[in-house]
Formats: sequence, C-alpha cells, structure tokens
Amino acid sequence: MDLSKTAAPAALSEETLRNLYDGVKPQEIEQAMILAARSRIEREPDYTFVAARLLLHSIYQAALPAFATSTELAPPTPATGFPVT
Repeated sequence: MDLSKTAAPAALSEETLRNLYDGVKPQEIEQAMILAARSRIEREPDYTFVAARLLLHSIYQAALPAFATSTELAPPTPATGFPVT
C-alpha cells in the first residue's frame, strides 16, 4: 500500500519537530511521531496505517532490541527461507 500520496511524510515530520525539545530521548521522538500520525487520522484515515506501523516498530524495538532494522524482523519468504530485502 502506497501511503505517500495520502499520508504526507513531510507534514508528519513538521508536526513531530514542533513537539520536540533539547535533550529529547529517542523513545520520546518515536512517541511524538506516533501521536502526530494519530492526530491526523480524522482528517485522513490512511494515517491509521502510518500510526500502526510506527507503533509496531516501537514494539519490535522494545521486544527485540538485538534487531536493528525492519529487514531483520521480516518473516522469511517461502521460496528461500530468508527475509525479503
């Protein structure tokens, strides 16, 4: 699903940056991004998927801190047994 047409990354970034301050922790940046996406759901329902993906990424980082990228978290493909890159 291509969300770039309906859920503008630049607008989400701008709103997130407005809510940051000096000394902010990385976890608080993630939370600000999730809340920024959530606040836009009423205007554009596709932000539901953006907020869900951001929240899922945050959960993955908390549960599986050894995995740094989403590629490492991807399920293996049936043909190769390796994650899709």
